[in-house]
Amino acid sequence: MNVLGPAAAVLLLAAPAPEAPKVSSTFAGHHPHWVRRPNGTDFTNNYPSAALRSGLSGHATMECSVKPDGNLETCKVTEETPPGHGFGDATLHLMSKFRMGDGAGIAAGAKVVIPIAWKVGG
Repeated sequence: MNVLGPAAAVLLLAAPAPEAPKVSSTFAGHHPHWVRRPNGTDFTNNYPSAALRSGLSGHATMECSVKPDGNLETCKVTEETPPGHGFGDATLHLMSKFRMGDGAGIAAGAKVVIPIAWKVGG
């Protein structure tokens, strides 16, 4: 099984102009080229509403398979902190916002692990 792990996907939320998350990743010595990834608006629109009202930050990690076209599929949450506040589901909603480009060095069917840090404010 090939596993690709971004070092971090960080966002600022509830700020006047949310920043796009930073996604850096390595895979067998390669640095895949993301041609699409979530932006600040995507995170704002998917932030768990109860957690946002409470000012609660969280973290979730999803593992996905890479399709031949670079899109992700069959994602599942492998970690969620704190549990039960919707950060896992919110992370899964971002799946369609990620896409790797040609020359990423990733074979179709490879697994990608994407940690997302959900933060209120900045």
